[in-house]
Order: sequence, then structure tokens, then C-alpha cells
Amino acid sequence: MYTLTLPSKRDVHRYRDRLKSICDKYGVRLGKSNEKAETILAELFDCPNYNTLLGIASRSNDKEPTLIDKSEILRLALPRTTHGAKDRIINIVREFALLGDSPTKLVSFFHRKGALKSPVMGFCFTLTSGRVLLFDSHGISLVNDKQESVVISLYTHIRELLPTSCWYFAAMQFDDMSLKSVIEVSSLIENAGVKVHALSWRELFPLSQAELSPIKRPLETIAQWESLFSK
Repeated sequence: MYTLTLPSKRDVHRYRDRLKSICDKYGVRLGKSNEKAETILAELFDCPNYNTLLGIASRSNDKEPTLIDKSEILRLALPRTTHGAKDRIINIVREFALLGDSPTKLVSFFHRKGALKSPVMGFCFTLTSGRVLLFDSHGISLVNDKQESVVISLYTHIRELLPTSCWYFAAMQFDDMSLKSVIEVSSLIENAGVKVHALSWRELFPLSQAELSPIKRPLETIAQWESLFSK
């Protein structure tokens, strides 16, 4: 017998996303919306509806854990080239880890930076000390195959320092984060909510496009993503 706990609303949403992922894996189609998964989850916990389930989770832990500690956020400059930015992010995070301040959490997000048509990515790394490293002044994106290979390479290196179970991404696009204060950035991500990378990585693709619509990817690229989160 297993006991399922609901320490926060965020965990309820994770259970829902996990349910959808498992159903997809075994060919049970619940559709693009969350309605069917939410109905099933509410039934599982003997609740009349999903909102009631969220209310129970909220009451069980009124103070949810903070996703990004606002006490010390460091916004770090990066090279203009995407490969240079990727290498710099990897090196900075690795240098902190070598000093005993390893990453404990990664939150990625998409924002529409400057005159660029397609959203670019931003990355927040929380370290053991509580310090947060913010990278949002670069052009890394998923706009094409070359850019996507840069992101996969970045994630592959980060996986050596931080398990994918500790990776999250914001569930919406933002306006240019690089023009906002670090406190504004952290608050916007908190309010938007996040999803677990390993469970919902396919939902990154619509967020990476200006029109929030997915584009077809080569099978070999999908295989790279699947391999990234299967270990």
C-alpha cells in the first residue's frame, strides 16, 4: 500500500502532469487539455473536483517552499554568441560546484528579448548556499536545429552536476526579463508556476515559439531529448 501526500498545490499539478505522461506512454490519450487528468486525480483522492483537491493541498501546507530565494540573486553577464554563452554558463556553475556550492535546482524560462522575434531562454540556478545565479542576457533559444543543439549540449553538461528531477521550467512566456530587476524576475517566475522538465519537456517547444505553436522536429532530435531525460 502506497500513501500519496499533497504537501502543496505545486505537487498536485505535478501528479497531474505525471498522470498525463504515463497515459501517453501507454497509449491512453487524455487530450491536450488537463480536464480529464484533473478529473481522474480528483477521483483518486476522493474529492468532488480538482479545485477541492488544490484547496486541501493548500491547507495542508499554507507556506509552500520558495522556488527562488530572493536573498542573493546574481545576474551574470555572458558572451554574445550562443556557444560562448553556453560554455560560460557551464563553467560558472561548475566553478561554484568545485568550491562546494553545488546547484540544487534549475528553473528555465522563455522571454521575448529586444527585437528578436522568437523567445530566448533564461536560466536560474539555485545553489547549496541559497545563492541564485541568473543568466538572461544571451540569445540561446530553440528557434532552429542549430540553436536546439546548443540547448541540448548545455543540459547534457548540467546533468553531470544536477539530476534532471531538480529541473523546472516556467509555464508561460515573459516579456524581456533582462530589463527587469532580479526581484521582479523571481516574482514573475513564482507567480507563473513551473513544470517538471523530466515529465513535461515536450511542452517546452510551444513556449519557444513566437506564436506559442509547436513545430515538427526531426526524429533524431526528439531521440536526443528523450535520452536526456531517460537517465
